[in-house]
Amino acid sequence: MPGGGELIVLETDVAGARYPGAPFNKGPHIFGAVIQVEQLAHLEKLLDDNEAPYHRADDGGVWVEPQYANGGIIHFQQATK
Repeated sequence: MPGGGELIVLETDVAGARYPGAPFNKGPHIFGAVIQVEQLAHLEKLLDDNEAPYHRADDGGVWVEPQYANGGIIHFQQATK
């Protein structure tokens, strides 16, 4: 992809283990996006200040459920340099 990025395809059981409690549609669909941010702590404060619920991910990032993220999971990770 221009500018970097990658496309990852997850089976439903793998996605369910990675994002427990998230609702799933049947059949192929875009499930969500992973976004790298410069300051994950700043993002968490922004979410907290706006009372936006999120979950801690196994990789140290945070993810937001579809009902709070325009219909898909948004997973935020600390950017690496």
